[in-house]
Amino acid sequence: MPRAKKPDDAELMVADLAAVSSALSFPGSVVGVGLDLISPERFEKLLGRGVSLEKIFSPTEIADSGGSSERLAARWAGKEAVMKALGLGIGQCRMRDIEIILVGNAPEVTLYGEAAIAGAAAGVSRVMVSLSHERVAAAFAVAVRADSSVGVSLA
Repeated sequence: MPRAKKPDDAELMVADLAAVSSALSFPGSVVGVGLDLISPERFEKLLGRGVSLEKIFSPTEIADSGGSSERLAARWAGKEAVMKALGLGIGQCRMRDIEIILVGNAPEVTLYGEAAIAGAAAGVSRVMVSLSHERVAAAFAVAVRADSSVGVSLA
C-alpha cells in the first residue's frame, strides 16, 4: 500500500488559509485581505543593515516579543499583511503606523498615522491578524467594515 505524501509548507499554508476563510464570520464586509511571509534569515539581514527596532516597532511590541527575533519577524510580516489588507503599498505608511500587540494570547491591531487615514477612508472598523513563526514568519490579515447596525469602531 503506498504511503500518504506528507504535505509541504505551501500545501499547509493553502489549507490554513482555506480554514481561516471558511471560519471567518463577521457581521460586516471584508474590505481587504493580506498575506506576508518572511524568513528569519531575511529579517536578520534587514536588522543587520542598520534598521533599528525602534523605527519599526513600538516599545510594547518589542516588550511583547520578549527579545525573540522570530516573534518580531512575525510582527513584521503582520504589518506587511495589514498594509496589503488596507490596499497600501510599500512606503505609503510607516511600519510604526501599524501596532500589533498581544491582548491575552491574541494579536490586536491598532492603526496610526497614514494607516489609520487609509483605514478610515475605506470604512475599516477592525483589522484582524493571525501570526505564526514556525520555520518561517507568516501573517494573514483581514480588514473589515462593520454593518451600520453592529457599531464596531477603530481603537
